[in-house]
Amino acid sequence: MAKLTFFPVENGDTTLIEFGDGRLMLVDYCHRAKGEDDCEPCIDLASSLGALLAELGREYIDVVVLTHRHDDHVAGAEAFFSLDHAAAYQGDGRIAIGELWVPASMVLATGLAGSARVMREEARHRIKQGSGVRIFSAPGALDDIAADLGVSEEEMGALIVGAGEIAPGWTADDGEVEVFVHSPFAANCEPEAEEEDTNGSSIILHLTFFPGENPTPVLLGADAEWEVWKHVVELTEQNGNDTRLDWDVFKVAHHCSYTALAQEAGDGETVPEEGVDRLFDHAQNGAIVVASSNPIACEGTPPHEEAASYYRSIAANAAGQFFVTMEYPSQDAPEPLVIEIGEYGPAEKRSESARWSGAGAVIGSRSSRYGPQ
Repeated sequence: MAKLTFFPVENGDTTLIEFGDGRLMLVDYCHRAKGEDDCEPCIDLASSLGALLAELGREYIDVVVLTHRHDDHVAGAEAFFSLDHAAAYQGDGRIAIGELWVPASMVLATGLAGSARVMREEARHRIKQGSGVRIFSAPGALDDIAADLGVSEEEMGALIVGAGEIAPGWTADDGEVEVFVHSPFAANCEPEAEEEDTNGSSIILHLTFFPGENPTPVLLGADAEWEVWKHVVELTEQNGNDTRLDWDVFKVAHHCSYTALAQEAGDGETVPEEGVDRLFDHAQNGAIVVASSNPIACEGTPPHEEAASYYRSIAANAAGQFFVTMEYPSQDAPEPLVIEIGEYGPAEKRSESARWSGAGAVIGSRSSRYGPQ
C-alpha cells in the first residue's frame, strides 16, 4: 500500500512517498536546526527520516525531488545525503540518491550559497555523468550550460522532462503509479525568470495511484503562485487533460499563503482568481487538503488565515479533511502526517511506530469517495 508522509518542518516542505512496489520518492528536504532541541515542536527531520528509512531497511531513496532552491525546500540536504560530486559529502550513515530531480532554474542559478549551492553542484555533476538526474525544463533552455559542462545538446535533451509530460519510468505500467509534470513552463526556465520568481519555477507534480479499480490522484503544489496555477489550469483544459487536475490529496502551495490563490488576501476568506478557482472544482469526494506550514494563527506570514479559511471550506464541501502539519495532531507536539492510499481512497493514519516519538494509538479516517473501509 502506498503512503505519503508529510513532516512538520515549520514553513517548509518534506514529503516521503512510499510506493506499493517498494520505491521511495522524497519531495523536498528541510531540516531545521531548532528541531534538534527537544523543547521545540519542529521535528528533527534528519533523525526522524533516518529512523523511518532504517525501519524500512533502506539506505537510499529512489528519487529525491527538489522542487526549487529556497532553503525551506533544501536546507540541510548536503548533510543528510551521500553526494557523488565531492568526498566531503560521502561516508557512512548518509542516504544515497538514485535519481535527483531539479528544475532547470536551479541548475542555471548563480550566486548560490549553502545547501542550494551544494545541491546545484550535485545536479551539474550528474549531468556531466549523463545519469542519475532529471532536469525539469523546456527544450533549449539548458543549451548554454550544457556547453559549459561539456555535454552535447542531445545528451542534455535526454535528461530533460517538460511540462505536460509523464516522468520516464513512472507510468502506470511501471508500478501502479503515474507521475505527470504540470510545471515549470518554458517561461520559468530562463535565468532571468528564476531571479524574478524562484517560486514560479517550482516543480508541480500530479501523481495518480492505481491501488485497485479506482484511481487516487495526488497534487503536490510546491510554492507555485496563483499566476502559475492559472496557467496550469488553462493549459491542461486546452489540451483536454482535465483528469490531470483531479485530486484526492492536495498539498497546497506556498505554505498556505493567499498568493497561491489570488493577488489579494480578501476579507476573511481568499477568493481565488478566475481560472485558479476551477482547480478546486476537481476536489474529489472525501478529499484531503494539507498545508505544510506553521500553525495558522501564528505571527508572521504565511500561513494566511484567509487562505486557510478557503481551504477549510473546500475540504468541508468535499466531506473531506484539512490538515496543517505544525498543528497535527497538536501544536505542542506535532508529528508526521501519514496518509495511506488504499482501494477506497486516501486515509489519515497514526501508529505506534518507533519512527518518531510521541505517536499515539492507532487511528484512521478513510475517504468516503468510494465507500466504507
